[in-house]
Amino acid sequence: MQLRLRRCSRQFAFVAIAFLSTITPASAASSELICLKSSDPASLDDLAIACYSDQACTYVEQHNGEALRDYDETSVAAALGREKIEGIVTSSAPIIKQIKGYGYTCVPLPEFIDQTTSAHRDPRRQ
Repeated sequence: MQLRLRRCSRQFAFVAIAFLSTITPASAASSELICLKSSDPASLDDLAIACYSDQACTYVEQHNGEALRDYDETSVAAALGREKIEGIVTSSAPIIKQIKGYGYTCVPLPEFIDQTTSAHRDPRRQ
């Protein structure tokens, strides 16, 4: 009886761990990084920023940057190196490694995007 109970509780523990590992908490931080030469990701005025997710592109637009959606990933590092574009939001480790050599600093993309910000945009940009 004790062996059966121990095996049952062990199986329950494995099932519980497997289930919990598939759940992503709502408060999980974004895995995307915003990479810029300037140190302030909140000040994107008139900067052209490559982005690959709706969250990243929305962040760029809400901070008055020009969101370059789905910029070609094979040429983005070269474009950043030649400063044809001013930044990127990505989770690609190879791109991040390469552009750090060009002097870019990468920080986690802030998770919360204020949906009311777009209503209070700079009137010059509307």
